[in-house]
Amino acid sequence: MNDFVEAIVADLRAFSATLLDPGLAPEVKARRGGSTPGSLAWILRDVDVLCRLVPRLLAQLQVLEFSFRTELVPRRMPRGARPSMHPADYDWYEEGGTRRLVPTQWFMAVPLLEVDSRPLAWLLHLLDCLTIRLEQTSQRIGKHLNDAINEREVSSYFARGEAEILRQTEREIVEADANLQRSRQLVLARANWRLVASPVRPSPYPLAPAWGSLRLLARTLEHPGDSLPDILKSLLAEPVHMADLPFLYQRWCGLKLIEALRAMGWRCKKDSLPVLFLGGELEFEKQGVLLSLWFEARIFSEIGHASGMVCAEKEASPDFLLLTPGRGGRDAFVLDATLSTSSEARSLKSKYLSTLRNAGMRTIAGVPTRHGPLASWAAAPIARSSCDLEGGSGRSGTVPMLPVNWSDAPLRAWLGDIEAHALAWGR
Repeated sequence: MNDFVEAIVADLRAFSATLLDPGLAPEVKARRGGSTPGSLAWILRDVDVLCRLVPRLLAQLQVLEFSFRTELVPRRMPRGARPSMHPADYDWYEEGGTRRLVPTQWFMAVPLLEVDSRPLAWLLHLLDCLTIRLEQTSQRIGKHLNDAINEREVSSYFARGEAEILRQTEREIVEADANLQRSRQLVLARANWRLVASPVRPSPYPLAPAWGSLRLLARTLEHPGDSLPDILKSLLAEPVHMADLPFLYQRWCGLKLIEALRAMGWRCKKDSLPVLFLGGELEFEKQGVLLSLWFEARIFSEIGHASGMVCAEKEASPDFLLLTPGRGGRDAFVLDATLSTSSEARSLKSKYLSTLRNAGMRTIAGVPTRHGPLASWAAAPIARSSCDLEGGSGRSGTVPMLPVNWSDAPLRAWLGDIEAHALAWGR
């Protein structure tokens, strides 16, 4: 089991650590209570921890005991001071018939106590590192986040729940960015706005407790990948990993689908990370023919879906829905992931043959009718070197997708039939 999970985690993280976040699985997020280094949830956590720490860091910052700079402090008495240089600080004084100007304000030169700028420059560097990581990650999923929310603005309990999770993610990104900017302003103001970020850790290092906490946090801020072994151990701990596995395996299957299509010469038209993370559509092109791949499409009985499919029941959500050119419209193929290796559980994945219908009409023997998917298969971690065909029609079966000692030959064989269908009708 550990080899199984490690293979999934390694592949997902190699593509993007964000794919190890729960995404639309809040119950998993609540149980695990953590995230993976480099992922969006990990960055948001780091932002929250560091921004909460900044006021304590500034309050406990050491003041330099020696300084060559001085400032003039006003005094009402002349002892140890010098007269003011401003004309407004003089007044007429008359004594013994003599009238003369005398100073009413004196100034004393005192050493200007300054904070040590080296720790502040390093702290500003850590804030900048987090800002860059947050911007890079949020830019990849930001636009798709809005699209994913809009797709779920329907009268479905599950869809509304997913939309609220997405809105919360959107709010967390905006709040994290605002907190980072506010913290940067506090640090710059503490240094009198004369500060340049530096990656050099200050020496001597401040001894205050808050700065000791920052020393421990800095390693994951600068090198988030170093923490992966500890997170992986937590992921493999019983019984939490069983709750994580279904959505991790589903994403892994989606990633392998994308990689197989690309290896077969299909060109993806946009960034695939947001769709793998939040669901949606990826469009592929080969020889002028278009193929659509939908992730976690939520299809309803009364509301039209962008894929052109409707559900014969209340709603359905196949893991992967491929749409190709077909006779008189588009044809659909379904692949649904399952961790179960039993033939009964895998056979249930053929349900989409009867529950899904194309919204468009097709004429068969002169009779207009709606047709369902041409195939609805399971993706399961079974140890086989070829696909497991159910019946002789090819409409259902199982694609072996075992992460350990992974081979894409069965998946590419299954996609090969879909590719031939798409290219034949697309031309």
